[in-house]
Amino acid sequence: MKFAVITGTRRRSSRLKEEVTKVVLPPGTVLLVGDAPGCDAIARSTHAARGGRSRVFDAYWGLFGNDAGPVRNSEMVGAAVELRNRRWVCVGCWAFPDEKSKGTHDCAQKLRKAGFEVTEIEIREAELPGGNLT
Repeated sequence: MKFAVITGTRRRSSRLKEEVTKVVLPPGTVLLVGDAPGCDAIARSTHAARGGRSRVFDAYWGLFGNDAGPVRNSEMVGAAVELRNRRWVCVGCWAFPDEKSKGTHDCAQKLRKAGFEVTEIEIREAELPGGNLT
């Protein structure tokens, strides 16, 4: 069995969509991904359109407040470690941060600390539409 992790900015842009959709996962790969708009939404919909399955990790903002993102990231990384321990193969981890992506950097750092290699593709402010969250 195979799995992958994708994390990234919440802010949508054509560059973000272009970069995330370049990630083509092998058939049968389970995608571990958050529930946020932007990168997470693009990754989920692209993977589903290609026939893939995802394990979506929700951030419970009402329950955890500002800690919801880091808690969700820890859960995603914990699931990746558990799958690796069960001899699943990690086909890759990708991070798509922008200048304001504290959560993306947190998740990438946790993945690296757990021994995963992370491919990081920076989405620059100038490539985002007005810098607005969508």
